Amino acid sequence: MTRRADTIDWPIALEPVGKGNRAAVLALELLPEQQQYVASNAESLTEAKQDDEAIARAVVCTGRVVGFLMYSAPEDDDEAIIYRFMIDRREQGRGLGRAAVAKALKEIAKLGHIRRVAICYEPENEAARRLYAAFGFVEQGLDEDDEMIAVLELADRALNTRPQRMSASIRHSIEQALAGLAPPGLSAGCRHIQTGDEQYLLPEENASMATRESGARAATGAGRHVAHELLRRLGCANPATLRGRSGSPIWPAGIVGSIAHDDTMAVAVVARSGALRSVGVDIEPALPLPDDLLAVVAAAGDRLGDLDPELGGRILFAVKEAAYKASFPLDGRVLGFEDIAVDFEKGKAVTSPGRRLAVRFATSPCILALAYAAVER
Repeated sequence: MTRRADTIDWPIALEPVGKGNRAAVLALELLPEQQQYVASNAESLTEAKQDDEAIARAVVCTGRVVGFLMYSAPEDDDEAIIYRFMIDRREQGRGLGRAAVAKALKEIAKLGHIRRVAICYEPENEAARRLYAAFGFVEQGLDEDDEMIAVLELADRALNTRPQRMSASIRHSIEQALAGLAPPGLSAGCRHIQTGDEQYLLPEENASMATRESGARAATGAGRHVAHELLRRLGCANPATLRGRSGSPIWPAGIVGSIAHDDTMAVAVVARSGALRSVGVDIEPALPLPDDLLAVVAAAGDRLGDLDPELGGRILFAVKEAAYKASFPLDGRVLGFEDIAVDFEKGKAVTSPGRRLAVRFATSPCILALAYAAVER
């Protein structure tokens, strides 16, 4: 597949804007409908020159400048303000925005004197509202410029970027959604990814993924922690779930399962092999899929039915990710999006090798997709 939700973590870096990357920052573009919400990067950089407290950062991923943000964190104040943030239109919809916000919050927290972070955006900008709410920003109302102000309290120096009360609420909603999707015999759970979650990796799991970066290991640790709890409920004495050469989890004998994560939440599903032959899960943000990515994901055999026109592409993406995870343990075939045809009216997916899978999805509080192969009786 083009992207594997349980194995890809964006290596985001925030770099000072200077001669080496200024041109790349100026070349970044927003979608036409977004331009009314954010000042141009040229204006922002001009403003930064005139304001000693402005901190301008290029958002860099795998050597490419993909976005820009600017914030202030005065030494005589305990509040920082992020007042410019954008991701290039060609890079949107891939989770880079969330990864960049998380990186910025960590950078701000490391300053040591900041207790809260404020952010401002146009009240009509629903995408911004959803993004910041996912981190626990709470709207305070409009300022004198009629921009919405939202504030995040930094509860501790470790920067748990989603307050516990919001984490618990979202976790409960995700668990309810997964329970509604699950066929008989399938157990599901989720966890808010936190700094230090790599501690939950068992020694043999650590050895199987020694080359993973620390950020990826925290997300992996969160997913494995959920899986461990589910496996123990099934009576597994050793719940270790190693990472195979393909990147897929190696489940204990007699167990099938799947793990996925986005930037903030990890999910896992498990079942006894007597209940299901295989299963795959995916979690994605409830945001539209960029048109260029949709062109890659959609195939001639797809039947979208009455999918939400705004989220249909993202749902298709997630379902194909889940279907790939369910098919690979059975067929050992690496598939592209074009190798999986989804019929949403029938709730089925068929792969190019002929594997037939049942598929289900939910859209709140995020996109959740489940695919599975039933036991033939």
